[in-house]
Amino acid sequence: MSEVRGTHITRAATLGIYRNIGIWIWRRGADAAMIDQLAITLNALAALDGPSGMITVVGRGVTVPGNAIRKGIVDACRKVTGKVLAGGVVHERDDLVAALVRGVVTGLLLLGPGIFPHTVFRTTTEASNWVRKKLDGKAPSTAEIVAAITEVRAMRAEE
Repeated sequence: MSEVRGTHITRAATLGIYRNIGIWIWRRGADAAMIDQLAITLNALAALDGPSGMITVVGRGVTVPGNAIRKGIVDACRKVTGKVLAGGVVHERDDLVAALVRGVVTGLLLLGPGIFPHTVFRTTTEASNWVRKKLDGKAPSTAEIVAAITEVRAMRAEE
């Protein structure tokens, strides 16, 4: 595929852009530097011609982030609302942590009026379908988005 660009790779996360879809593979923890990279990715999406969307895949090592990180995410999202139209959050686990993450996303939406819509999904296919629908089909196919997510997920910093 190799059309993924603008990648930022650390042990905690990988961010990239595939056409008009931002991809954030969040593996563990979060800090101000990661939020800065998220803002850079979102700003790059907002600068594109036409609508764009974001898909975040939350990994098993992610815990519920603290207030400062949550505020940083909301602020980064708020700045690009209107150009970035949808955010699909994928949490592939069905346990208490997944429920907490779903709760945090709901809380972010309540705390951050004016940010683009976000919904939590169990699979990347479900999230890709939803983002495509929110972009009125002005996005790569679901299969292409899922393949790009797989490509970005495979990009890892040395452990």
